[in-house]
Amino acid sequence: MMSFYEILPFDDVHVFPDELAIIKSAILQCSGSLGGLFSYETEGFLGEAEAIVLNIQIDVPTRSPFGVLEEEKIAISYSKNNNEGLQAYALRKDFPNLPHLNLTYKDAPKSLCLFDVPAMDKIYNESLLHFIIRVKQWLDRAASGELHLDVQAMEPFIMGGLGHFVFDSETWERIISCSSDYELYLSRPAVTTRKDNHYVEVCSADIGKKGPQTPFAFLTMKGNPTSDQCINYLPKNYLELHDLLDKKIAINLDEEIFNFISTIYGKGLSKKYHDKSLIIIICIPRLNLEGMPVDHEIVVFQLLPSNVLTIGKALGCIHEIKRKNETIHVLENNINRKKEELEKVVPVPFSVIRPFSQKLAKEMAGITENISDITISAVGLGALGSQVVLNLARQGFSKWKLIDNDILLPHNFARHDLSAYFRGEMKAEALEHELKVILEKTEVESYVQKIDDISSKKEEKKIFESEILIDATASYSAFLKLAYRDDIRPRNISIYYCNGGLTSVLLAENEYRNIRLDDIDLQLKIKGLDHENINNIYRTREENQLIYSTSCSSQTAVVAQDCVAIHGGILTRQIKKVIFNKTALAYINSISEVNSSVKVTEVIPSEVIVKEQDLWQFRISQFAVDEMNEYRNQKLPNETGGVLIGWINSHEKVIYIGKALPAPPDSNERPYSFIRGKDGLYKKVQEIKGISNNDLYYVGEWHSHPHNASVSQSGSDRKSIVKLSEIMLEDTLPGVMIILGDSKELGWYVCLG
Repeated sequence: MMSFYEILPFDDVHVFPDELAIIKSAILQCSGSLGGLFSYETEGFLGEAEAIVLNIQIDVPTRSPFGVLEEEKIAISYSKNNNEGLQAYALRKDFPNLPHLNLTYKDAPKSLCLFDVPAMDKIYNESLLHFIIRVKQWLDRAASGELHLDVQAMEPFIMGGLGHFVFDSETWERIISCSSDYELYLSRPAVTTRKDNHYVEVCSADIGKKGPQTPFAFLTMKGNPTSDQCINYLPKNYLELHDLLDKKIAINLDEEIFNFISTIYGKGLSKKYHDKSLIIIICIPRLNLEGMPVDHEIVVFQLLPSNVLTIGKALGCIHEIKRKNETIHVLENNINRKKEELEKVVPVPFSVIRPFSQKLAKEMAGITENISDITISAVGLGALGSQVVLNLARQGFSKWKLIDNDILLPHNFARHDLSAYFRGEMKAEALEHELKVILEKTEVESYVQKIDDISSKKEEKKIFESEILIDATASYSAFLKLAYRDDIRPRNISIYYCNGGLTSVLLAENEYRNIRLDDIDLQLKIKGLDHENINNIYRTREENQLIYSTSCSSQTAVVAQDCVAIHGGILTRQIKKVIFNKTALAYINSISEVNSSVKVTEVIPSEVIVKEQDLWQFRISQFAVDEMNEYRNQKLPNETGGVLIGWINSHEKVIYIGKALPAPPDSNERPYSFIRGKDGLYKKVQEIKGISNNDLYYVGEWHSHPHNASVSQSGSDRKSIVKLSEIMLEDTLPGVMIILGDSKELGWYVCLG
């Protein structure tokens, strides 16, 4: 004879909640259109919740072993008081233990877990009838053994409710491996702003090291492997917890606690532990439904309201003796349960929180690439640099070298990603502390150092011993110093914002650094001459400045934090892309002032041709060579030529050429001679200087030689470069000449007047 949980009838004047009234009416009036699958039986109280009872017809396969019947009695309850909303309960007392059941007490109806989000969040977008159909679908799948889908994660052994119990990675691994050379203590003070939502964070220490005092005694144990999907009821007291652990994972809780107390007494620590609340930590090796190992799960219970002494007395392994004014507690050699006392001990489960390790950080960010060996040097830890570093760290990038010589001042908090807690500290050291707190096992070295002041090769190697270097200094001198480094590693990435914070730029070298930051910077400036959307990338000082102190050069740009935050997120995504893409890349990100949309322009830099000549280095983009070759082909068999656009670093003796202009219309072009004209040329060069804010200018001359001719200088060429050098000397620059021949062969010439 089947038995069911009782439904207590309503009073005659009881008013139904609208939700249940609508479901009841639909079942009664529309049973035909529902195919007779649902029938109304009764209504009343299920515990404190109002409920209607439905008989639901189930599609049960022949010889189904899962214990679901062809008709199940289901209570649909509704309660506003505890935010549960609509719930479905199986009223049959021997309803089987199945996956996807909510946690209830052992002697209560089993609650069907219908959604992977709160039920009311889901059904607000659906009709109430869909909720009833969802119940039937749940039962149909349960009857055919398809309730737990392969794509779903395994359900937890038991769900917590007391609060959050947090481990660090080392302790997590020690518990899983059954290591015994440690003890647990609080790694930080417990945060208990609400008594029903505790926060406990623990770590482990080698025995002999003194840790902080803790109000808890921790007992760790390991159970047998289990393929059970979950525990379907919440143990009300110690006795039910004991039976649950013994049945499911072969742990004898009485013996575990007895051995724990015996160890305490054996070490003479009984008085130290008597008043501490006992927390039991259980490691459970989990198996999938096929019996294969999948993971380890850790569950935690706190035994309330007792402590170690009261539990020991309830188990009968501690005997109390009173002598005069003194109470002595003696350890017994056996267990003699006092059931009435153990029934008062309530095991309350915690929600166990996985440590925020690199593995978890990668999983949460959706990163599948191997990043464990990538070390990143970050230079410049201001507003943009701090946000990018923290963004990457939160996604599992855990090896860092942080370089900055600046201090965190109050005005920095307008845009900096560190909190005011770190005010007055050096940015590099403060960020090191923050990274180590956020992501476990982070390897961070901080250097209070200015890049321009690195004096020795040994010091430079130590700071730059990494795979990737992110430059966020917004300093062009630092940018060039990094670009001019001879070593292949690390590969440089430079980021900055400009245009009042509406634009950000990312430049990434290729894997072997033969397309350097300075080359990409030049090519972007050249592209900006013809593309309106990227002509605001030039590194000029922002005109809108605020003074934040009485010292010299104490000015900061007026840029809103929301712009910096947008760029910080976008640049972080782009940095991840270029890290795993070995080619040179550039991005220009522009925020619209009208609707705050972001336009991203990707630029793939051209190859760079490098030539050492007379103590000077030429660096010319392939784009510029292609331009010259196109002009030459158009004018053959005549010679042609024009002027070169770029810039010259006189300090480092580097000549950058990014663009070649064609011959002006008044030029004299013949098969064996070329005399450049000047019609419109001055205006064109001045226009280029204006658009680029003087970052680009005239650097020299180019001309072509005819077919089958060398690119050596003729007599007139030698005279021309001498005269050119005398003119360029007025700007303390050298005279530069490029000669183009067949197959894009180049002759490179420089003369310092």
